[in-house]
Amino acid sequence: QWAVLTCGHCFCNECIAIIIEQYSVGTRRSSIKCAICRQTTSHKEISYVFTAETTNQEDDMPVEGSHSTKVEAVVRTLKKIQFKDPGAKALVFSTWQDVLDIIAKALHDNNMDFAQINGIQKFQENLSAFKYDPKINILLLPLHTGSNGLNIIEATQVLLVEPILNPAHELQAIGRVHRIGQTKPTIVHRFLIKATIEERMQTMMKTVERSHSNSSLKQSEASVLTVADLADLFSEETEELE
Repeated sequence: QWAVLTCGHCFCNECIAIIIEQYSVGTRRSSIKCAICRQTTSHKEISYVFTAETTNQEDDMPVEGSHSTKVEAVVRTLKKIQFKDPGAKALVFSTWQDVLDIIAKALHDNNMDFAQINGIQKFQENLSAFKYDPKINILLLPLHTGSNGLNIIEATQVLLVEPILNPAHELQAIGRVHRIGQTKPTIVHRFLIKATIEERMQTMMKTVERSHSNSSLKQSEASVLTVADLADLFSEETEELE
């Protein structure tokens, strides 16, 4: 910690304490003179600066349990959301029910309340719990369920656990939140592992999206991947992510 005077000169705390104690000036001994330039600074105008490196509480947020890199990233992101905005509600989408079950276990390990839609059983009960229970701010749901007909404007955060091959399905999932009645910004988090097929999938989808945006294809046609697109997914050369 350093003391900075109005003249810009700095002194360590021990030195400034001695100066204040022994060399204060003025009628009330409420000021000191800089030992370097002799400019006067009142005690109240002295600034104290901490030079120790500060840690980002969000980045250092621990995740309990032994989990895969992606599951840990999902849980940490949810923790960050709750840290920054305790009332924010988040939807977690995955194509695979098994993946959602693994994430559910990780949330249990970290004492995080959530609701999960995993079929017709208790569908409305779990959905209502997420919407109206202030303690439940996380909803896990399969992509094929969450992208069809649901209106969940209570949420503002959307987490896509893996790349989605059909852009229309992705838009429908995000549309559960970002629709008429939503008054807050919608934030979308995408998770993919570098140097894996997931990264290649995301690259391919961006390439297809750009090529279709420059063509006269209809929306429904643009969302369909061709055999050539899928062949590129497993080829050696794929355009790098921007």
